[in-house]
Order: sequence, then structure tokens, then C-alpha cells
Amino acid sequence: DARFEAGDHCHYCPAQLPCKPNTDYRYDQIAKDFADVHDLPAPLSLTNEQIAQFKHKWATIKEYASLIDQLAWARAEQGQKIEYTTPGGEVIRYKLVKKGSQRRYKDPQAARIKATAMLGEDALSEPELLSVAQLEKVIKAKKLDAPWFNELIEKPDNGTVLKRDGDTRQAEVPLIEMDFADVHDYVDVEIV
Repeated sequence: DARFEAGDHCHYCPAQLPCKPNTDYRYDQIAKDFADVHDLPAPLSLTNEQIAQFKHKWATIKEYASLIDQLAWARAEQGQKIEYTTPGGEVIRYKLVKKGSQRRYKDPQAARIKATAMLGEDALSEPELLSVAQLEKVIKAKKLDAPWFNELIEKPDNGTVLKRDGDTRQAEVPLIEMDFADVHDYVDVEIV
């Protein structure tokens, strides 16, 4: 007989789609500031505080949109029409389409035999090195001490992403501070 208390914690709940308190909460979060998409302010006009508020709400909006996508797909799978008519009379419809996929051999071994019989060595490529994770598993399985392995790998820097303060990862130094790091020694200016 627990009371439903909707909030940011709901994204862990498997019952969030049919949950009325969760739906109401998400709608309220979205509609609180923007009754209509046309009410959205121009991005460059936002203050940093407004950006932080929007980023906080954006997580709720994305989760809600994801739930709507799941529901729309499930209903379309049941044969229901997913459509609406705009105030201008345009009918917006959604349909199920096949996802993109990569071609593959039905039976790789049979394909290898047939292709090499027909094309010889031209059908084959040189053996490729295992991925970092795969090679690491082999090293661990053989219980090898492999200091050479770490010399072979790198983890490229893919940039930064803006996350909530509660994220467990260490905060990064903003690029502007890195660009002027050596200037700080000579000039007593606060970077804003």
C-alpha cells in the first residue's frame, strides 16, 4: 500500500509507463515553463542559470519522449494507427519500418569454403588483431604478466559532456582555463 511519489527517481521504475503520478509529474515538469513549443526562448538569450534549469528538465523530457516512443511502437505493433491532425489540417502519421542492418553470412564456414573454392585466396583477408578488450581477456585467461600490453594501448580523449553535479566522475578543467593556464601566473584576473 505504498503511496506513489513521482520524481526524478522514477527512471529506475519498470512501471513508469502506466504510472499516472509519473506521467503527471513529467508533464508538469515540461509544461511548467513552456505551455507551447513556441514559448521556448532563443538559446542564445538564455542565462547560465536558465541553461542549468533547462538541462535539468531536459533529462525528464528525454525520458518522457522515450516512454512515448516505446508506447507508440507497441501500439503500432498491435496494428493501431499512430497519427494526429494539426490545427492547419495536416495529418501527421507514423509507420513501422525495418531497422537498418548489416549483411552477414548465413553460415560463415560454408561461405568461406564456397568463396575460396570460387575465388581462391582473393576471398580471404589477413588475420586481424583482436580488439583491446578481446586481447585483454586472452591475456587474463592465460594468466600472463603483460606490462607490454599497456604500452600498446591508448584511450583517446573524446571531449567532455555536461552532467549533473552528482555524477561520480571527476570534473574537467574548462578549455578556456587550460588555454590561459600559464597566463594566471602573471595576471591576477578571474576568468568568468
